Amino acid sequence: MFTQKLVYAALALVCFAGSTYAARFAVIGDFGTASAGEAAVANMVHSWYPFDSLLTVGDNNYPSGRLADMDPFVGAFYHRYMYPFVGSCSTPPCGSQDGVNRFWPSTGNHDWGNACPGSLSGYLTYMPVNRKAFYDIVKGDTHIFFVDSDCNQNYAGYNGTSSTSSQAMWLQSGLAASTSKFKLVIFHHPPYSSGDHGSSTYMRWPFEAWGAHAVLTGHDHDYERVIMSSGFPYFVNGIGGADLRPFVTIVAGSTVRSTGSYGAQLVETSGNTITFKAFLANTGYPLVDCYQMTLNADGSKSYASCMANQPPASPVMSLLTGTAVTTPTAS
Repeated sequence: MFTQKLVYAALALVCFAGSTYAARFAVIGDFGTASAGEAAVANMVHSWYPFDSLLTVGDNNYPSGRLADMDPFVGAFYHRYMYPFVGSCSTPPCGSQDGVNRFWPSTGNHDWGNACPGSLSGYLTYMPVNRKAFYDIVKGDTHIFFVDSDCNQNYAGYNGTSSTSSQAMWLQSGLAASTSKFKLVIFHHPPYSSGDHGSSTYMRWPFEAWGAHAVLTGHDHDYERVIMSSGFPYFVNGIGGADLRPFVTIVAGSTVRSTGSYGAQLVETSGNTITFKAFLANTGYPLVDCYQMTLNADGSKSYASCMANQPPASPVMSLLTGTAVTTPTAS
């Protein structure tokens, strides 16, 4: 174990040397199937390490969130980032070896048993989230809020999914109180989506007005970036390993769309800019999307596609290039 800690430390020194980012996150969604696609995405994510955290946008464990499926569907691919790790693995040592948890999931409908009413017991037992369905973390200059958008939150004794629910008030208060430079909101059901499930309109909370800088979701098994007129982005990232599905009805603001290949996102912050990249887990890990938000000195925010500064996209992609938008200074 001591030797492995030294290896991790050496990798961090080599990989972070010369780096200019303040925080770095991998993001996966709709993955827990033990499929070849999940394995390909996991290998790509491992190649990005070191990073501060691996974030998930839900549906971590198909088909019904059973505790018995956690090791083969989740831990087998990502236990190295979990602490404490309560499962078992085939090639010890198991779990994060430096005592730091880097695996931060959000709940999806399959984690709840894909039913209403359902049970989240497997998730709460296995995941290193202190038995919480929604919570927040601060990593570097970034504050990340994980919301539970599942229908089970609407039963008596839970916290709701409307914009006036107790869960929403927790988020609004947290965003207002946060002193972090960047603020991200993560949950499963996309407020805007061109995919098979479509838009979960009940999750159209006023995230931007409350102070968030981006929303990351899953549920539809594709990749999509939808931008508001201000440039504020909603990401759908459901290509982590479950069956891939076609787009159905294209929503207004849909700017980048990709399906047919598995992949993940890499989010990096540097100075006053946060960059969202999406890659496919194909040979060479081709880039799907690159989008940036910059905090300006006058308090405004500038959003822009950064694809022009990146390698060419894969020909399997359906890509529409975004344009830069600057929001006015908040009054």
